[in-house]
Amino acid sequence: MVKSDGSIWFTDPAYGIDSDYEGFAAESEIGTCNVYRIDPATGEIRVVADQLDRPNGLAFSLDEQQLYVSDSHNNNMWRFDVDPAGKLAGGAIFATCTEGCFDGFRLDSTGRIWSSAADGVHCLDADGTLLGKILVPETVANIVFGGRKRTISLSALPRRFTRCASRPPAHRYISVRAHGPTVVDHAETVVRYGVSTTVTA
Repeated sequence: MVKSDGSIWFTDPAYGIDSDYEGFAAESEIGTCNVYRIDPATGEIRVVADQLDRPNGLAFSLDEQQLYVSDSHNNNMWRFDVDPAGKLAGGAIFATCTEGCFDGFRLDSTGRIWSSAADGVHCLDADGTLLGKILVPETVANIVFGGRKRTISLSALPRRFTRCASRPPAHRYISVRAHGPTVVDHAETVVRYGVSTTVTA
């Protein structure tokens, strides 16, 4: 992801070399999985966090003073403080996934985190409290907000995925409003939480 100062931040989980399932089994050339920052002026690539097993999705807080990183291997999300020079401090577990693991995620305009999980999308408050879930019959790998109505697009895989399957990832579109008493899952089932959604797919 690109920070407002032009720096590029990324992770390198080893899923593509862990086995032949998602790529090709191979030995790691560096021995660890890290969070990196590319300096916008010099192009220098620097490790900014190395304590996570499988750092994966990442996003900045709205003021860019904190960085959230999912550690998919351990089913949790970390939060770091970001200083003006682009260094991280104070890394600690922010939330633990209740179903599967956190993967890709985004923040909405109020600072809530919408994360992929095995049972759908989890919505976390800024303090890490699970506010609710949008239940989806597939494992969600990533989400993105887009369009004039701030629609969530989900990228999900069928639960019974095999290497021979040619079926592409499923996509679901959910309109999200920043207030309201309910979450509506894909089957129009109402679940009582602090976020209002309507499904448009």
